[in-house]
Amino acid sequence: MEIKQHLKKLLGDSFIYGLSGMIMSFIGVFLIPLYTKVFLPSDYGIIALLTSMQSLISLVIIFGLDNSFAVWYWDKPTEEHRNTAVTNWFIFSFLAGLFFAIVVALCSKIIATQILGDEKFRPLVLLVALNILLASTQKILSMWFRVRTKPFHAVISSLIVSLILVASNIILILKIKVGLIGIFYSFVISSAVGLLLLNIVLRKNIGIKFFNGQELKKMVQFSLPLVPASLMFWLLNTATPYFLKLLIKDTAQIGLYQLGATISNVLAIAVFAFTQAFSSYGISIASQPNAKAIFAKVFHWYIILGSGIVLFMTFMSSYLLQWFTNKNYYDAVSVISILSFNIFFVGMPQILGIANLLGKNNKPIASSAFYSMIVTISGFFILIPLIGKEGAALAVLLGNILTAGLIYFKGQKIYNIPYNLKLILVTVAITIIAVGLKIIFIDK
Repeated sequence: MEIKQHLKKLLGDSFIYGLSGMIMSFIGVFLIPLYTKVFLPSDYGIIALLTSMQSLISLVIIFGLDNSFAVWYWDKPTEEHRNTAVTNWFIFSFLAGLFFAIVVALCSKIIATQILGDEKFRPLVLLVALNILLASTQKILSMWFRVRTKPFHAVISSLIVSLILVASNIILILKIKVGLIGIFYSFVISSAVGLLLLNIVLRKNIGIKFFNGQELKKMVQFSLPLVPASLMFWLLNTATPYFLKLLIKDTAQIGLYQLGATISNVLAIAVFAFTQAFSSYGISIASQPNAKAIFAKVFHWYIILGSGIVLFMTFMSSYLLQWFTNKNYYDAVSVISILSFNIFFVGMPQILGIANLLGKNNKPIASSAFYSMIVTISGFFILIPLIGKEGAALAVLLGNILTAGLIYFKGQKIYNIPYNLKLILVTVAITIIAVGLKIIFIDK
């Protein structure tokens, strides 16, 4: 198959993966003006703190086993071995979810008073604990469809869960008007539906008879280097509300940051769709003679198209805030510009990391994340006291730029791919200058 045909196939899969994201993006943007009438920036701050905590716990629960499962699926092509791999992952995730759900529930009073600032938020924490358990295995179904190259099935399953989440929010918050707790009831409802779908679809593939402790141990050992990397990526991209809380103690600033992150995540839809399609597709064609040329061409197009989308989002940010929020939220404009550019860099390791997967060496990813974490945390302590939420966004961006750079150079030593470094650097430099000038001379 020629490179053009591979790219056409990859873009087709990306479109399917991104279809639910595009629909959800439209719905999400539509809901912003409704929610900004109900919630203050400080309310968004509470949401950000709790969702950030759950995302951290979810990373630990996943434990990098999504990568292990993909490798085991292709290395051991018999149906029995594949059932063993998915069963091992399910049991590990469910038990880990149960453990963390109990811990969070037991600590709910402390979390409400010490982190959120008021014991009245304890019911929200308890709902988060329940959702941790229900959502512990949610990634498995999507990954199962991906490795079986069934992107349409993956989209339909995630779309069902997402639409139920949105519908629950509309009913509970906008119709019944239960307040902030309605968001967390919605999480629980949608996660319960997701768990039900998983058990219906994989009822013949998951069972105690397929469990193999020795294979699970090998899967865990393979994924272990990814765990600290995942935790560091959480610090790089999701822990920001906690640093804002620590350093400036302004929940409204956290809320503005979170709103900026939510709007910039429109760009993440395209990035996520593309990287989801690429990871499975890349492994499946790795044995072909022109695989390296395909990987290089894919990354070059990611750089060019991604830069264009970043610039579009950056120069549209002020208009988006005017159209979909009110004056209480206009101060999030620079955050949108910075975090849109950040998402562009977040997607890079997902493509560049194909070298680590094929070389079966995930240690460089962990070490890259460690150095990037140091840069990001240092940036938090230096930049947040100086310029607040914009400083937080800049610190996150600097960490992810370093991550992409380190994974690029380390990956080349493991599995050399003929990237055009000059094209990459020139395109990225032009985008940095354009975004910087916009923030300095237009946003301010």
